[in-house]
Amino acid sequence: MVPAGDSLRIAGASVAGWLVVPVLPLDGSEPASLQFIPPPGAGKKLNLPGASVAGVFIVGDMVAGGTTFVCEGIGQAWACWKATGFAAVVCFGWGRVRAVAAELRKRDALARLVVVPDVGKEGEAETIAREVRGACAPMPTSWDTNADVNDYAQREGFDALEALLHSAKAPPGNGVVLLNGADLIPQPVAWLWRDWLALGKLHILAGAPGQGKTTIAVAMAATVTSGGRWPDGSRCDRGHVLIWSGEDDPADTLLPRLIAAGADVSRIHFVAGTRTNGELQPFDPACDMAQLAEQAKNLGGVRLIVVDPVVSAVTGDSHKNTEVRRALQPLVDLASNMGAALLGISHFSKGGQGQDPASRVVGSIAFTAVARVVLVAAKVKGDDGQARRILARGKSNIGPDDGGFEYDITQVEALPGIHASRIEWGAAVEGSARELLTDPAEETEDGNAQNSATAFLQEVLKDELVPVKSIEAEAKEAGLSWRTIRRASDSLCVMKKRGTENRWYWSLPKLSNTGNLSNLSNVGTLDNLDNMTECGVRDE
Repeated sequence: MVPAGDSLRIAGASVAGWLVVPVLPLDGSEPASLQFIPPPGAGKKLNLPGASVAGVFIVGDMVAGGTTFVCEGIGQAWACWKATGFAAVVCFGWGRVRAVAAELRKRDALARLVVVPDVGKEGEAETIAREVRGACAPMPTSWDTNADVNDYAQREGFDALEALLHSAKAPPGNGVVLLNGADLIPQPVAWLWRDWLALGKLHILAGAPGQGKTTIAVAMAATVTSGGRWPDGSRCDRGHVLIWSGEDDPADTLLPRLIAAGADVSRIHFVAGTRTNGELQPFDPACDMAQLAEQAKNLGGVRLIVVDPVVSAVTGDSHKNTEVRRALQPLVDLASNMGAALLGISHFSKGGQGQDPASRVVGSIAFTAVARVVLVAAKVKGDDGQARRILARGKSNIGPDDGGFEYDITQVEALPGIHASRIEWGAAVEGSARELLTDPAEETEDGNAQNSATAFLQEVLKDELVPVKSIEAEAKEAGLSWRTIRRASDSLCVMKKRGTENRWYWSLPKLSNTGNLSNLSNVGTLDNLDNMTECGVRDE
C-alpha cells in the first residue's frame, strides 16, 4: 500500500488526496494513460477507461549498466528507490512485469535487473529473473501474507529493506559459466558440406541483385533433402530443411524452384508465421524461437535453415552492431542446438568493386563477424574473356577461405505450365574471392605497375605454357597484385587455355613480332590471319 503523507508525491501529482501517475513508454514520450491511486483505505487503483497500461513509470534515474528494480506497482518501486537510491520501474500490473523486464534487458545488456516479487508471485519472479539474466529479490519468511516490500519498509525501516534488496541473487541455474580447458575434449568441426556449410554455424550468402542467391540456396536445400551431391561431388546426408522467406512466395516461386532442383519437398518446411488467438501473425524470432525449436525437434533431422533475407531477423537498426548481434543470436542458438547449418541471404552494397567482397555485405559488419563462413556470388569476366557466374568463399573462420565453383542459372519447366530457375554447377575455380570476382574491365592500375607486370609476364612466359598457379606464386613473390597481372595479360593478348583437371595455363601468342603486342599496327608480316581476334590472337 502507499504510505500516508507527502513522501510519495515525487512520483506524480496529488488530486484531492489521490496520487496521479502517468503511464509512459520506455522512451519517455507522451503518456499513454494515467493511473489514480487513492489514499490508504479509500478504494482501489483506477485507470482511464479504455486507455492502455502497456507502459511504465520510472522512479529515480536509470543509469546505463546500473541496478534497476522491476516492480508491479508504484508503492514497491518508491520503497526500493528510497531504500537504495537505484531506479525502480513501475509495470502497472504483475502481468506486465515479464514484458517490461525483457525490454529493459534488450535496451541495456549490462544492467543489473532485480525483479521484485509481488505477494504470492515468488516463483514467477524467479522465472522472469532467469529469463532476463537478472536477480530476484528475496521474500522474508517473517512477512505477513498480504505484505509487499513497501509494507516491509514501513514496519522494519528502509535500512532493513536496503539490506534485504542487497541480498538479491541470480536464480539457481543462472550465472556466468566458466569451462576449464583441461575438462574439455577437442572436437572437429561438423560439416554439412565440407569447408562450405558447417553444422551449428551461421553462414552468409551475399551478392548483387540478379545473381541467383535464393536459387543457390534452393539448390543447397534440394541437395540436403534428396541426399544428393554437392558441386565438388561429395555426398550429402539426407535431412529436413526450414525456410523462412520474407521476399518470395513459397507456392509460386520457391516450391517450383525446389521441384526443378530435384528436392524432396516432403522434407521442406516453410516458416509461415505464428498463430495467436486463432490469427496468423508474422514470425518474430525474438518471441517465437522456442516454439520453432519445438516444431523442429518434432520433425527430427533438420540439417539446414535458410533465412531470406537475413535482415528479416533484425527488428531494430540493421546497421548497429549491438542490435544485429542481439537479433541474430536466437537464430544462431537454434542452429547450434539443432545441429543444423544456418544460411542467411544478403545483398551487396553499391559500389566497392575491387574490394574484399565480404566487406560489401549490406548492413552492420556484425553480419559477417557473427557468420563463420561468408559466401559470395557474382557474374564476372573469365580468363577466356567470357562472362561467367562464380560462387566463392569470401571469408571462413573454420576452413579454407578461397576457391569456388562456376554456375549458370537456367530456366526449366518444373511442372507442366510452371517454369522456374535452376542452378547448373560448373567447374571448380581457384583463387581468393577478391581475385575471382574482380572484373578486369572495372579495374584501374598505376602505369608503372602495369609496365612492371607486362615485363614480368614476358619474362615468365617466354615460349612456355605455364600453369596459372605458378604465375600467381611468382607474382606474389615479385610484389605484383593479381589484378595488375590480369590487366597486363589482356594487353599482351596472353593465350589462356584450360587443361586437365580444369586447370588454366597461359602462354604468349605466337606472332612474328612479340616486342610490342599492345600495338598490333607495329606487328610485322602475319602468316596466319585466321588466328587473329579483336585482341590479337585467339586460343589455338
